[in-house]
Amino acid sequence: SMEDMKSDFKMKELDFKKIMENANEGMEKAKVELKGYQEMVYAMEAAGLLDTDGDYTIEYRDESISINGKKQSPAVTEKYKKYFKKDRVKIIKEDGEINIKHGSSNTHID
Repeated sequence: SMEDMKSDFKMKELDFKKIMENANEGMEKAKVELKGYQEMVYAMEAAGLLDTDGDYTIEYRDESISINGKKQSPAVTEKYKKYFKKDRVKIIKEDGEINIKHGSSNTHID
């Protein structure tokens, strides 16, 4: 009946709104995370740990940070670990492109 269709449509509209709210929330979290990584990379460059003009890899795993394959001291790890919200994060800059890998997922940024 027409009433059932209206009710069904309302439910779908509410589901869509919820999906969009969740997507927007996820995007906001990602923006905050990316801004933090950017801040961290510039701080690491200022400290002489890496050069943003070239390629680099930053890996955070098991509460330890490696930059370009070199494990960093506990003091360096302590200073920068606040930027990592998850364990097993790898930030790779290669040929001007940045990829961020969380565990097994992957975010690509040009």
